[in-house]
Amino acid sequence: MVSSADAQVLGRAELCGASALLLVDPRLDCELADIWLGDVLRREFGRPDIDLIRRPSGRPSLAPPYHELGVSISRRCGLIFAGFAPDGAVGVDLEPGSSVSSEEVALLAKDHFAIREAEAVTGRRDEAARDLFLRLWVSKEAALKTTGRGIYDGVDEPDLHPHLAEIVASAPILVCAGRRIPMMTLECKTWKLSGAGLIYGAVAVVAPGHGRDDAFD
Repeated sequence: MVSSADAQVLGRAELCGASALLLVDPRLDCELADIWLGDVLRREFGRPDIDLIRRPSGRPSLAPPYHELGVSISRRCGLIFAGFAPDGAVGVDLEPGSSVSSEEVALLAKDHFAIREAEAVTGRRDEAARDLFLRLWVSKEAALKTTGRGIYDGVDEPDLHPHLAEIVASAPILVCAGRRIPMMTLECKTWKLSGAGLIYGAVAVVAPGHGRDDAFD
């Protein structure tokens, strides 16, 4: 088995007490991958009591004493983005810049985003439109993962149009509670990896007491 001591950490993110790691995916099968990642999280976050398990839906979870949704994992194109929050729910998402073309973003934004978000994307040209689309996509998916349902109900919420400047600037924002999400702090980040182009990631953190117990599946 691949040793967790050999884990390649390519990037990190810190937000409101939550931490996230960008890792090279060792491409193990599901059970071995969870064992490997649990070892990495315990070592990198200095939390020997982290116990990475799976909910009935197959989504990752933490055993007590941590919040059930205190872990979030996104795997894309040979990379893993793993988030941990010791006191509340966390969501992370990851997309390589090459995952969508400039020609596709207008249609995808109109099909999936809130109206003003879609207008903001379609009002930009080429690379600027693609950049905004990817920043919004990872941010919205990370936010929805904090509920335990992810994008199952679509990504029209949260509507992040009021925060476009901060999202483009990779600045943290406070997202108000909505029909499907609790109040949270959110930040979009990018990394430039050699040979891999630009990587987009987002971390969302729900403060203790602001979660929704009926959101778990």
